[in-house]
Amino acid sequence: MLTANIILDATGHIKLWNARAQLLFGYARENIVGRSFAVLLEQGEGPADAVLQSAAAVGYADVSADGVREDGGRFPAQALITSLGDAASGDFSLVVRNVTEQSQAQQKGRDDDHDLRFRPAPRQRAAGRGRNYLETLLYGRVGLL
Repeated sequence: MLTANIILDATGHIKLWNARAQLLFGYARENIVGRSFAVLLEQGEGPADAVLQSAAAVGYADVSADGVREDGGRFPAQALITSLGDAASGDFSLVVRNVTEQSQAQQKGRDDDHDLRFRPAPRQRAAGRGRNYLETLLYGRVGLL
């Protein structure tokens, strides 16, 4: 699981960009520093400034979003935005994880659960008689058949 660590200023613009962020998103440092972090995450929770306000008020914001690479490719991401220090500095830490593997495992688990719930049980047969197991239990032992 690849994790990027990014530092944002008070307005959500990228100040520091590490090598893992470059691997995850594809942007070279000189092409991304100074841009809004909103270009990296497409979230349904609202505009990027609302997420920053929430992080400033509470101390952090946890965001599930689509990570957006420089080439336009997308991946499921989990992001944690944490307020760094006091309101005077206003900087934020943005930690983004690519959660593709977890998402695929969860989907596979849901698919497996679906298969188990909706797959008819195999018909069990009594040994050598061709009757199903329930008939054998209910009638075979008392000699009704």
